Amino acid sequence: MNAKRKDKTGTVDHPYFDRPSEPLLRTGGRTPTDSGPRLDWRQALGGLFIVGGFISLVAGYIGISGTKETYDQLSYFLSNGLGGAAAIVVGSTILIIREHVEDRQAMRMIDERLCRLEHSQNEAELAGLTAAVVQHS
Repeated sequence: MNAKRKDKTGTVDHPYFDRPSEPLLRTGGRTPTDSGPRLDWRQALGGLFIVGGFISLVAGYIGISGTKETYDQLSYFLSNGLGGAAAIVVGSTILIIREHVEDRQAMRMIDERLCRLEHSQNEAELAGLTAAVVQHS
């Protein structure tokens, strides 16, 4: 195969790809040249939980390092240490949920596109069979 690029936009001279097609995944109206990523509310909430968890861990460490009695250290460990670790886990879970939502949306769009392509191909095959039957009669 000898495929040559026509220009810098990514179009290629190819015997089977003679017409432009729409992209498989949409960018939500954004072009790749748009500056700045969009921040989803799940990203913001997950990031806040993670940052808050790390701040809580640092505050707990500072509190523990300033006391010598075990009963004082235990209160810092239980409130700041475990609370901070739990906040980090919750934040990470929220970020994973966001990725799952985006994956489901992308799969839904791909499924819809494949259904449309299959439907149009079935219509083309039916039209071809109809034309063949008409020619033979």
